Amino acid sequence: MKGEPQISWEEMLASASNVPCGGCTACCKKQHIMLFVEEGDDPKEYKLKKELLRDSSGVLRPVVAQKENGDCVYLGEQGCTIHASRPHICRTYDCRLVYLLAPEHMREYIVSKDEKIKAGQERADTLGPKMRSVAEWLQKSGIVNFVEKNE
Repeated sequence: MKGEPQISWEEMLASASNVPCGGCTACCKKQHIMLFVEEGDDPKEYKLKKELLRDSSGVLRPVVAQKENGDCVYLGEQGCTIHASRPHICRTYDCRLVYLLAPEHMREYIVSKDEKIKAGQERADTLGPKMRSVAEWLQKSGIVNFVEKNE
């Protein structure tokens, strides 16, 4: 597409792996953490839920077990207890991009409803200019569409 920012997949993953969480664990709570075998996740290495869940493309995936309160079973008092071997989705999720991809008029609403997005808002200024340009391009191009819900 015209105006598409030039960034490699490796650069995007490197950016995501350097999110300055600062002790934030919002993305570890009340989320279904799916495993991606094709990205190197080995289901035998994790405690899993008994049921599989369908991802957005329709693929059935194993899901990391959760505590009764909905937190990831591997979330401890000091953060992730398996940080060095965490699943692919945990290594690549970037709350800053999710915040920046939301239409500007929706950001405050989303932040007020979702702790993960609030975390992204608080850290968005730490995203490098190259990644920020990717987020802006995705938003303007219509590739990423957020659905507004009336509550």
